[in-house]
Amino acid sequence: MDLSPDMTQEKLEKTVKRKFQYIDKRLLSGKSAEAIEESGNQQAIDILQSSRDSRDQIADWISHGQFENAYGALKKLGHSMRQAMQLTRAKEVSAKKIKNAMDSARIANDTYFELIKKRGDTNAGRKTIVMIEQAHEARTKADELQNNNDFQKATEYYLASTKLLKNAVATLRDM
Repeated sequence: MDLSPDMTQEKLEKTVKRKFQYIDKRLLSGKSAEAIEESGNQQAIDILQSSRDSRDQIADWISHGQFENAYGALKKLGHSMRQAMQLTRAKEVSAKKIKNAMDSARIANDTYFELIKKRGDTNAGRKTIVMIEQAHEARTKADELQNNNDFQKATEYYLASTKLLKNAVATLRDM
């Protein structure tokens, strides 16, 4: 056990009980546990369940005065819970990145639509008008997907719409 040399039996007991209470109340039963359960991340949920099972063993050691065993197990338990929270946050970070990419694609798409409006399509040929109509259809589909929280697919449609608008702007320049 990696106890510090100045750790007395009384200090160890107090530390173990305080750490156990914190982990039990905050990590295994509190908001952290709720966040893990709501995340849908099966690996994190499995860690939480395993940690709850370990809690019972640790409580038994504490009740029998086996504080050294409890101390080591609590350290491992705390590490496991941090790992579970990291897995949960990784999913949140990934979702945020996807949403940010979609927002960027939508902004670029808005910019090209504004450019088309400024240029006007009165001089546009049939090919250009078809591209603009297809871009509108893709934009409408992207907006639907965004409203349904399918940000990844929405991003694809925004990008497709923007590509069509870029081509339309290029053909308008040539006229």
